[in-house]
Amino acid sequence: YAVAASLLIGFSQNEIAASEVFDVKLLAGFLAATELWGAAHGLGFNQRFYYNPLTARLEPIAFDMNVNENSYRVGQLLTAIANEQQKQILLDEAIYRAYVESLTMLIESVRSGELIKLLKQKENGYLNDLHSEYFLLGRFPFNKIVERAEYLSKVLAHEPKNISELEAAYYQSQIYPQIV
Repeated sequence: YAVAASLLIGFSQNEIAASEVFDVKLLAGFLAATELWGAAHGLGFNQRFYYNPLTARLEPIAFDMNVNENSYRVGQLLTAIANEQQKQILLDEAIYRAYVESLTMLIESVRSGELIKLLKQKENGYLNDLHSEYFLLGRFPFNKIVERAEYLSKVLAHEPKNISELEAAYYQSQIYPQIV
């Protein structure tokens, strides 16, 4: 506990780089998946970590992600609405690069149909059991994930090199009425 707490305190006081506190690959993958699903609720005070004594790094634990019909809407980028802790994490160059790489991989997996196919198989396996108690439960709207992946692809097409450029790309991708 003491080591994990020291790492978090050091990070929060800008004494230790995020990539020296967190498992870069796991955190980047977690943030990318959170971005694809639009699951902002799982960030901030709902963020949980496991201290891995073998790597001496903190690993994210998905908790209370609350994915619902408002989560995966197009036009919202989690990093643009993230709290200061999340932005500080993504300011770390190694984590940011791994995040973009993971997000790109997820987008490609959605575009190819592989991820949606896998998720539909998982859904089919659970839906019959769930219908015994939640008989009005419908299928997940996977088309919304496809739409969100396309939106995120457009944001990443600007090739943002850091969190500031990513936020700028997000704002550039917004559709505003033209003032004439």
